[in-house]
Amino acid sequence: MVRKKQHNIVILGAGVAGMQVAQTLSKKIKDDKYKIILIDKSLFHIFQSDLYEVATAYKKTMTRECLVALRETVASPINKMIDTNKISFIRDQITNIDYSNKEIALKKGEKIKYEFLAITLGAVTNYYGINGIEKHSMPLKTVDDAIAINCRLDQHLYDLNKNKQNKIVNIVIGGGGPTGVETAAELSRSLNKLAKKYKYNRKKIKVQIINGSDKLGSIDKKVSDIIEKRLKKLGINVTLNSFINSVTRKEIITKSGKTLRKVKYDILIWTGGIKINPIIKRTLKVNEYLQTTFDTKVFAAGDNAIVQTKNGNLPQVAYIAFNEGKAVAHNIIRSINNEDLKKFKPIMPPTLIPLGGRIAIFHYKWLTFYGRWCWFARNLIFLKYALSILPIHKAIKKWMKGTKIFITND
Repeated sequence: MVRKKQHNIVILGAGVAGMQVAQTLSKKIKDDKYKIILIDKSLFHIFQSDLYEVATAYKKTMTRECLVALRETVASPINKMIDTNKISFIRDQITNIDYSNKEIALKKGEKIKYEFLAITLGAVTNYYGINGIEKHSMPLKTVDDAIAINCRLDQHLYDLNKNKQNKIVNIVIGGGGPTGVETAAELSRSLNKLAKKYKYNRKKIKVQIINGSDKLGSIDKKVSDIIEKRLKKLGINVTLNSFINSVTRKEIITKSGKTLRKVKYDILIWTGGIKINPIIKRTLKVNEYLQTTFDTKVFAAGDNAIVQTKNGNLPQVAYIAFNEGKAVAHNIIRSINNEDLKKFKPIMPPTLIPLGGRIAIFHYKWLTFYGRWCWFARNLIFLKYALSILPIHKAIKKWMKGTKIFITND
């Protein structure tokens, strides 16, 4: 079935950037001849920055209700976030983008024409072709990934307790960027309670980060040293300058220079990187108005866009994606009104990395702070984001519910 040609503004993906495009357009477009269509394969918008919390949150009992509550801390129903009178939401998987014919093909067979297109599909896990890692590791990219990790940790200790085993448990995190660091720090706290829950010797549960670069948190050496000191205080072993070369069911082979080393593991969590969504095939270069270089009516934002500045490409983080989404929406409106487009002027955000136990590190340009107030500031970021996408009462309720669940580790 082919839809009749309309003045469609089509948004691919309901992530941070895509949701901002959709919500801003629905508030600003007054001309009813333009139809806003939002397409995503999921029914939920996910706040990915807190997935590590979902993966590590301690639960006294493992029930369906507690898992639903855990999911709801970061997942919001898309149809509850948009004005359905102005936005048509289609839940389906995109199979092809035909730029020549301005047409989107969907898995269920539908084809949708567009006049304007916003590509905000996000990224997928990158395994870098490492032999065995996709099969044997647990990624942390979606809410389902986070729930799976949480259940696996609980089940593993439950099984050991049931079988009356008391062996060493090795949990390895591949990748020492912000997600890997956050996960390791929070996991260390969660394991204290899990060990008590299953009467397991906590000293026999080991957590290790394996990172290919010489720095943690993808920041400078000074910040990396502070992070490493904190992680070691939490009992986490840190291995830098060591790449994962291959993975089997029980062993990781790492490579540092020419030296190969075997690392035994029970659970491997992979936070090593992302890559472009395969539907797009390549990251899209955009101009200062966030238009793609091949079509002025096709815009891109978030992980799908390469935005060049005098200091290099913009980092692909949620804060930037949020502002890019708004900028794309405003420039689509200006295009419709035949007005001059506005250049996107990014503001670089500070880096805030939680380090477990209501401790975080703040870094911006030459400033670095460490402590509880940094954790509090990081917690407020989620509230601010929730307020930007949800009605006030729903945003505050979600924030309070999430905070209550997440601080159980502390």
